[in-house]
Amino acid sequence: MAATPEAPKPAPQPTPAPRPTPAAPQPADKARAASASAKPPTTAAAAGATSVAPVGGAATAPPPVEVITAPPPPLPPENGVSAVREVTLEAGVPDLSRGRRPVVPPVARLNGTTGTVQVLFSVSAGGVTALQTATGPDILRYSAEQTVASWVFTRQRAERAYLIATFTYGADKGSAVVKPQQLAPKPADAPAAVPPSSAAATPPGPPGP
Repeated sequence: MAATPEAPKPAPQPTPAPRPTPAAPQPADKARAASASAKPPTTAAAAGATSVAPVGGAATAPPPVEVITAPPPPLPPENGVSAVREVTLEAGVPDLSRGRRPVVPPVARLNGTTGTVQVLFSVSAGGVTALQTATGPDILRYSAEQTVASWVFTRQRAERAYLIATFTYGADKGSAVVKPQQLAPKPADAPAAVPPSSAAATPPGPPGP
């Protein structure tokens, strides 16, 4: 009797490799993941706040800047010329643009009166004169005052100018010289009072009887 062939044995199945167990997340990993997932600020205010945050918590003011300006140049001196005949201007007098020239009054010419008159006056910033005082013969003084009152000067400065005009009246011709008023000389200091000397001691008289 024929032998029955044996059934083939199944091939052995490969054993699957064990899978590693995932480790539990650490606290540091959780914080890193949370910061990575956070969105950056999208508003301009938030961005500006982070960019201008002062260091140390307090803003420092810029140092003061000192500006030094040069002084203005001094004004030129008023050394003018006279447009009026028979009037001479000395240094420090502004331009005399117009006005009456010195003329001997008819009454003084008839009487043969001659002399000198001094007129003190001031000139405003607009060039208009203002009389102060006048000294000299009465018959000539009025004419000199009227002549000064008609003068008009051309000014280059704002402060008032103080001048003196000296009129010289001859037999038939007059002239004037204008110059700045000089400061009146200060009076000499009075000598200090000498303290009275102590009275000399009187020698005692002879003793009485």
